[in-house]
Amino acid sequence: MNHKLLLNSCDIGLSTVIIKKELITNKIKFANINTKEDYVLWLKITLNNKKIFALKNNLTKWRKLNDSLSASKIQKLYDGYLVYRKYMNFSLAKSFIYLMLLSFNYGLKELRNK
Repeated sequence: MNHKLLLNSCDIGLSTVIIKKELITNKIKFANINTKEDYVLWLKITLNNKKIFALKNNLTKWRKLNDSLSASKIQKLYDGYLVYRKYMNFSLAKSFIYLMLLSFNYGLKELRNK
């Protein structure tokens, strides 16, 4: 997966990642936000033409809890906006467009999983 594809949708679960230690630097690290901090990391890693790879097999299960941080859709929307505006330095309009793409792709994924 490359940076351009990753901007539209994040299908990478944090518990499923194996990463080389030297990729984490002062500029490439987890963001200081409540949710999507891992998404910022994946975007920053792929920004300099580094590709990331995934297996097609599901190797983990994820349990959704009603009181978790990621359960709040408002928090996820706000943090999704911050991913693009603050951490990717996109304009207001571009950040909003990518947030809508991210939300749309998340909705599609939720429909497929039902």
